[in-house]
Amino acid sequence: MKLSLKHIVWLVVCTLIIIFNYQSHWLLSVYHTQKEQVELHILDAMIGADISEMMHRVEMMKADPTKSGNIDVSSGFVDSGDTVLTEVKTVYEAKDTTMLVGHQSLIYQNSYKLMKNDTETVNTSAVAVMSKEKGLELDMNDFKNMSTNIRRALHSGLDKISKVDIHDYDSILDKQLYMYNLYRPHRIQLVYYKDSLLRNYILVDETQTNGYRPSKKAKTYTYYTDIDSMLQYRLTMEPVTFVVLRQMAGILSASFITLLILIGTFVYLLRTLYKQKTLDEMKSDFTNNITHELKTPIAIAYAANDAMLNFNVSENPEKAKEYLNISQKQLKRLGDMVEQILSVSMEQRKNMEIHKETVSIKETVQTLIQQYQLKVEKPLSITMDIVPEDLTVQADKTHFYHMISNLIDNAVKYSKGNVDIQISACEKPEQSVVEIEVKDQGIGIPAEKQKYIFDRFYRVPNGNIHDVKGYGLGLYYVKQMMEKHRGTVTVQSTPNVCTIFTLQFQADGQD
Repeated sequence: MKLSLKHIVWLVVCTLIIIFNYQSHWLLSVYHTQKEQVELHILDAMIGADISEMMHRVEMMKADPTKSGNIDVSSGFVDSGDTVLTEVKTVYEAKDTTMLVGHQSLIYQNSYKLMKNDTETVNTSAVAVMSKEKGLELDMNDFKNMSTNIRRALHSGLDKISKVDIHDYDSILDKQLYMYNLYRPHRIQLVYYKDSLLRNYILVDETQTNGYRPSKKAKTYTYYTDIDSMLQYRLTMEPVTFVVLRQMAGILSASFITLLILIGTFVYLLRTLYKQKTLDEMKSDFTNNITHELKTPIAIAYAANDAMLNFNVSENPEKAKEYLNISQKQLKRLGDMVEQILSVSMEQRKNMEIHKETVSIKETVQTLIQQYQLKVEKPLSITMDIVPEDLTVQADKTHFYHMISNLIDNAVKYSKGNVDIQISACEKPEQSVVEIEVKDQGIGIPAEKQKYIFDRFYRVPNGNIHDVKGYGLGLYYVKQMMEKHRGTVTVQSTPNVCTIFTLQFQADGQD
């Protein structure tokens, strides 16, 4: 059983570790997925703010009668559908002067290679764009890239006529971030790269949330605005870890609760197995103990009867009487053991019923005192203090008798030399209980052992001294019977001084 329980413990621990690692890996995957989604939302907010800022500049230009302009953007397939061509033409008009400010083209091939062609000209001829005439099919990547090219082309053309307003962009971006529940203090920079390798740049404009200073952990999100990928927005803000964890609050809570339930279930399983193991050991000890105890009175009674039959004891009346007394005493001891075991067996039946009636405490105690004074072989003194003398309890008469008998029997067993027992009873109206105390001057019970003495088969380790016999059933029986009566039993003990057992019954049989 020890080896089996050890293996079960290791199996449970390994299972919990595997479940914990799997759940941690899964949560980490969910976290990274959520984080990617949040960062995509941030980029979407930057793109949306950029488009809105451009539209705002267009509206401002429409409202200004001194300035006007025209931007033509074309995009489509050329070369049998293998190449996407995006072209932009920017025309600026002021004071009856018309000038083609910019004419740019971008060739996007399926090999994902970009080729650029920039020109400056005053030619006002139209830009011809060829598209795939038949079987036009766009997959998601082609559509996304074409959309990005058109947006950047618009930016490139508009920037020739009107400068970017970064403060307007910041205001719009705030609204976009609020829409995604992602608003946080941030800094926005507009930079222009001076070389095609995108290494050296100059700061065009900058704005930030009041009082915000990026920390070392702050992350920068970038977005190229023009068709040449030379102009770039930079959004700097603190890591979105807290935002992601807040979005995962439901998943994290459910996972944590599930893990707690699993741990609680496994702990309960192990405790149950441990209790079963302990109970099995106690049953084995009980079987060994009671086997020895049952053999002793049987052997003594058998020897007494054998002597009477084989050694002419009948001719000696005094000797015959002595042997008969020995047999009677051992048979009574045997009967008491069987009765105690049967009482506990009956108590374990779930359908067991108790029959309450009015029981006189004084009469019961007096009967027990007379019996113990006759059968106890050492000096015995039992005093009784019952107030009032006619005090009664509502209890099952038979079980009440056995409970008091068990407490007296324990006091006799665990007393050194002279036995001094004090039994008192009184009613406590403020608690609505009738209280009975059995006090002895015996060896006492250590404080650390007192919480175990009402367990089945339990015996205090030092209880085997002075030839004290028992099976650990008496106090267990008392506790179970008190619970059946809706009462309580408690103990107070000081080693080598005294022990007090207290029974509390509900007054008038109340439940």
